[in-house]
Amino acid sequence: MQRIDTIGNVGKVSFAQRGDEPVLNFSLAAHSKIKGKETTAWYECALWGDRATALKDHIVPGTGLFVSGFPTATCYTPKGEGAKPVASIKITVHTLEFTGSASKKDDAPAEAPAPSKPAKSSK
Repeated sequence: MQRIDTIGNVGKVSFAQRGDEPVLNFSLAAHSKIKGKETTAWYECALWGDRATALKDHIVPGTGLFVSGFPTATCYTPKGEGAKPVASIKITVHTLEFTGSASKKDDAPAEAPAPSKPAKSSK
């Protein structure tokens, strides 16, 4: 079994219905310092089911989160001459906790509800 854990701040957020299953998609920026140089890694996260519906008003840009889930790596080349390949890591979220941030809503739960069933893959 593969698993990835990361802590970061939410970027873009979108809520959708895929068939009869709700999904909350959000980007997560994880900051780190390696040999004195600050870097940011972006992850594309998907939270499925009842938790997506329950948390869509609480997961907003700037929210601090810990996420744990199943990773999927992809690579693509953007359109345009001279474009370089870009790698992307997607996380199907299993565990989620709010870590706090300046923009966090006061009524956001400290911990997300446990999943009622295993998370579905987006494919």
